[in-house]
Amino acid sequence: MGKISIYVLLCLIYVGFSKSVISIHENIPFLKSEKIFDSFFQNAPISVVLIKTFKKGFFLKSYFLKIRVVHGYFPSEDLIIQTSEDFYNKNLYNLGMAIYQRKTLESPGRSIPQPGGSIFIGDLTFGSWKIDHSGDRVWEFHRAFRFFPEILGWGDYRPSLEFYQKLKINETFNRPFYGLTGEFGTSGHITSKYFLKPETIEVEKREPFITHLKNLFLIQFKKGKKNE
Repeated sequence: MGKISIYVLLCLIYVGFSKSVISIHENIPFLKSEKIFDSFFQNAPISVVLIKTFKKGFFLKSYFLKIRVVHGYFPSEDLIIQTSEDFYNKNLYNLGMAIYQRKTLESPGRSIPQPGGSIFIGDLTFGSWKIDHSGDRVWEFHRAFRFFPEILGWGDYRPSLEFYQKLKINETFNRPFYGLTGEFGTSGHITSKYFLKPETIEVEKREPFITHLKNLFLIQFKKGKKNE
């Protein structure tokens, strides 16, 4: 019985740590906070949009953000970064939001949460103001950037001039901006259409801890029987 108890204890330690620690071979960068973003993201203009948050581990939790780096002149790319618990919790309500943006290589980036792609609005390099059917001025991307609304999670939504003006006011006072009526962010109705669909959420399938432990023990017990 003593050997069995030791084996069970070893199994507990093994399973706990193997589920809690990410292998260094996965090459997932660790970015503790937004303070590291300026040195990590080398290009400009860029808008780094948060598209998913998730945790791994039974005993020791590891925290991850899935981000979409939208470049002005290069294809966008999706990355997974590991981060601190504090920065993870800080961004739980920021799905669909740009958590970092930089206009030029010469200027520092900013990490005030804004709707993804906000840095491109009002920049005549990327689009222009048009009059829609209701008479409002809305932002339309140029043909070369027509795919931006899809990758940014806007869908059919087009920011109005009022949206842009309030965006800039909040930016001046270093305040987060989630849209005129909170359309963006984890609880925003626009974000929920594009980043919270069931088919876009990767569910990690794994058996319950106790079941996993029992299976491990059963396998080792059978092997011991065969060797007798």
